[in-house]
Amino acid sequence: MGQESADAATDPVFVPFLRTGAPEAGTAVTALGRLFAAGVPADLAVLAAGGRRVELPTYAFQRDWYWLRPADGGRGAADLGLTPTSHPVLAAFVALPETGGVVGTGVLSVRTQPWLADHVVSGTVLVP
Repeated sequence: MGQESADAATDPVFVPFLRTGAPEAGTAVTALGRLFAAGVPADLAVLAAGGRRVELPTYAFQRDWYWLRPADGGRGAADLGLTPTSHPVLAAFVALPETGGVVGTGVLSVRTQPWLADHVVSGTVLVP
């Protein structure tokens, strides 16, 4: 086993250093990276000579909030472009521009329609 690992460390590594039609600097840096990944010692600090260090956050979303913020409560159907209604289940309607029809919307819950509690099958409320 020891002999195999010693042989693996001395196996030759072939990496193209220059390629036709590819930028020389990019190909050279890629070759250096491949050699380093294969275990060939390399002074990578030389690549950053003359550059400056930049502190990066350890987590991509550490400083910026990318999630949607909740809307202010209290918005009614009219604020959303809907026409309020007095229907017992459908709270608002919106007219369809192409056909002249309407779409009704509302929320069904045991809190607002207590009669739904009588329609439970296997722990799930079913709407008749």
